[in-house]
Amino acid sequence: MKSLFFVLLFPVFAFGQRQESFGKFNSPDGASIRGTSTVRGYERQLEVSSLVGTPAGNNTTIRFQIPTGEAVGSFRNLVNTKQRLRNGEIAITLPGEKRMVDYKIVMQDIAVEACVDADGQTTLQLKAGRIGWIYYTTDRRGRTMISSKAGWDVEKNDVWTEF
Repeated sequence: MKSLFFVLLFPVFAFGQRQESFGKFNSPDGASIRGTSTVRGYERQLEVSSLVGTPAGNNTTIRFQIPTGEAVGSFRNLVNTKQRLRNGEIAITLPGEKRMVDYKIVMQDIAVEACVDADGQTTLQLKAGRIGWIYYTTDRRGRTMISSKAGWDVEKNDVWTEF
């Protein structure tokens, strides 16, 4: 009976993978903003949750949450001084034996529009001067490769492809 139960639930666990997201950002002086992640390959990056953003309609604004901690001070200072982050990247991954990147969001010239704390989480809203979305696929041999890209440059009001 137990083995039948396991066999019936296996597809739910095997195909119901949840995504985990990690962000890395460089301050105006080029220094990395340190996060709390200890996940291999994403050490000291920001643990990102509740990511909201879309490449549709040339939108360059994204919103997400990070654990309230040391990194929040850097973002809050940028809200107050109106300085912009040089660049940043959020990797959305599929956990497993071999963690795979599902897609990435790359950004340059980033304004921190909002930084709000609540219940141990900080919600950040960023508006990028340039933003690109890179989608990945895996071939039969397990190699990850780019399947498509989309990007937008606000200043040029045109497609951004140099990422």
